[in-house]
Amino acid sequence: MKPHARASHPETLLVADCRLQDNEEEKPKNMPWWKDETVLQVGSALLYAVVATSMSIINRLCLLIFPLPTVVLLVQMASTMVILYPLLLARVLNFSLFNPRRFKSLLGISFLYTANTAFALFGLKGMNLPMYTAIKRLTPMTILIIKSVWKRKWPHPRITASVGLVVVGCLVAGAGDLSFDGTAYLFAFGSVLVQALYLLLVEFQSDLAGASTSQLLWYNAMQSLPLL
Repeated sequence: MKPHARASHPETLLVADCRLQDNEEEKPKNMPWWKDETVLQVGSALLYAVVATSMSIINRLCLLIFPLPTVVLLVQMASTMVILYPLLLARVLNFSLFNPRRFKSLLGISFLYTANTAFALFGLKGMNLPMYTAIKRLTPMTILIIKSVWKRKWPHPRITASVGLVVVGCLVAGAGDLSFDGTAYLFAFGSVLVQALYLLLVEFQSDLAGASTSQLLWYNAMQSLPLL
């Protein structure tokens, strides 16, 4: 998420509306519906929701069967390398097995990623899944606050109101949690903070230019395994 501050002057909105109408007129009439920008945006949001929810459910099931978060995290990192290594040998992925400059530039990101995942697993171990999911939705608000303090500029009121509504929902849900575990909540909130720092570092670190997602996963697993 990259919230931006936007001007709310009538003149600016009028110009934006005119440009939007021009863009809509320039769209080809025979364009397939699945290539429409709105459809792609909604589809991306739904895909993210499905993947994020599925990941939480799978992690929760893993912890119920094998209640050792550190070992679960270790298996995840090892599995990442086991899956990516044959793809590298088969030239399906195009990046070097080890690049000293890239390795050094990703140390901070790998540390934050590992800390975030560890906090999340320890929090998920002592919380029910709906409450864990609700607390993790506080990450956008954390990013919003950090970026606003850093840039000394608050984003558009609509963005602030949307994220604030999520926070209110989390507070309402937390008030009705009958199985409250203070330690688990502490780990969950720690995961929110570390994840926000991780995402901001990925956004602002210029050394990541040209790095693919697969390359980030590879170096992250390589650097995280010794920590575990």
